[in-house]
Amino acid sequence: MSELKTCPKCGSELAANAPSGICPKCLMRAGLELAEEYEQPTDDAPKTFPRKGFVPPDPDSLSPHFPHLEIIAL
Repeated sequence: MSELKTCPKCGSELAANAPSGICPKCLMRAGLELAEEYEQPTDDAPKTFPRKGFVPPDPDSLSPHFPHLEIIAL
């Protein structure tokens, strides 16, 4: 008989393939907490600057990787 696994954070029952042994709810909560922590502006940063995020590469830097495509814009 297999042992019932539970989430170490909240105690809910886990699926056999649960990532890192944490339930989906706690895994999502941890990810959101990290995102909020990462995106907080520092005290010395001007408040008008956008938060940190993904900056797409310019089309010229992508062209060598996709020679069969014409990359016009992102």
